[in-house]
Amino acid sequence: MAAIGRPELASDPVYATNADRCAHREELDAAIAAWTRTLPAREAEARLEAADVPCSRLYDIADCAGDPHFRARGSVQEVADPLIGRTLHPGPVIRLDGEAPEAVVAWPGPAAGAHTEYVLRSLLGVAGKPD
Repeated sequence: MAAIGRPELASDPVYATNADRCAHREELDAAIAAWTRTLPAREAEARLEAADVPCSRLYDIADCAGDPHFRARGSVQEVADPLIGRTLHPGPVIRLDGEAPEAVVAWPGPAAGAHTEYVLRSLLGVAGKPD
């Protein structure tokens, strides 16, 4: 609580035990949320880590792409895209096949509109391409 500027909550008897804190979690969550809204996520994370508070911020896609652990686990992979060249692509979340991570995502998928005619003719029964 000192790390978030609320040291009085640490000594408040209402929060003395874990059961007490659980019973009043809405109030604690509100205090923590109010503090987190005042800082960028990276700064809040750094302050909590400096105070030895276990924490983790939510990653956005740029964080995932730049994280060396995501890359090492194959959670983010480079893929050859025919339109833009080499690009980053999400890898599978769970792997059970034992394959090397780089062998998983072979291509980025079809181009937008690549299956329009098939959908119109075969699935919807509409003749011809749209204008």
